Amino acid sequence: MKILTTFYRRMILFEYPLNQQIPVLRSRLPVNIAILTERDLDAYNRYRPDQSMKEIRARLARGDRCFACWYDDRIVDAGWVATGRVYIPYLRRRLILGSGDIYNYDAYTLPAYRGLGIFMARISYVGRYNQQEGYSRGLALVAVENKAPRVILYKSGVRPIGLYSCLRLGPWQWEWRLPWGKDALLSISKT
Repeated sequence: MKILTTFYRRMILFEYPLNQQIPVLRSRLPVNIAILTERDLDAYNRYRPDQSMKEIRARLARGDRCFACWYDDRIVDAGWVATGRVYIPYLRRRLILGSGDIYNYDAYTLPAYRGLGIFMARISYVGRYNQQEGYSRGLALVAVENKAPRVILYKSGVRPIGLYSCLRLGPWQWEWRLPWGKDALLSISKT
């Protein structure tokens, strides 16, 4: 599969409407959900030591927000939210969001804390938070080969609305979109 995805990549676009009542979900672990700040970067580095602090600072500088779940003074789950033009490394393209859209990415729960409903509690919180800010829908892209997140998204009421695909041969790349309904998919661009 790794060889195939070097040349041919597919991602499913999921949509979560924010213009409806969003249920309040709680995890089985009493976590505190807060937006990451500059003073939290050391804790984030302990939570995700595999990530570059330069990249995390760049995310914060461009206005991306990280919603972190804290338990016993440490981050155990977090996910990022962006608006505008969002770079998708897997496709090597930017997704051009509408004014009412937010894009959810890089969600991760520490292995010891999975299965406790923390992710679902955070998604519920993020949805309500962004709804209050006037956003009308949340979006997420998941690689077709990445089955675990797809299962969680289906359970959370998020619906797939289309497929982005790309084919790479050396320096060339071709991409196409396939909507799974009547609505057109968001545009993507090189820059």
